[in-house]
Amino acid sequence: MPFSSSRATRRTWIDGEALRAAVRDLETDLPSAERVTVTVDGESIELPAPDAVEIDADESRLPFVDDPISLELRWSSGEE
Repeated sequence: MPFSSSRATRRTWIDGEALRAAVRDLETDLPSAERVTVTVDGESIELPAPDAVEIDADESRLPFVDDPISLELRWSSGEE
């Protein structure tokens, strides 16, 4: 699965099973984290742990189907 970004200068490929395992680990680990650091092209930002983590890492039963893997992080704004 290629990394796609208009700012990316090269693509990174990762095995589908390794990516699924990493996303499932994040689903387990992120809710109990104190802080989360997101790094893009060497620039990092720190965020509080998300309020909710949802993933879709299921494999299709159909052969030759490209299985998307998604990771969604949600935070409440803290404003009421």
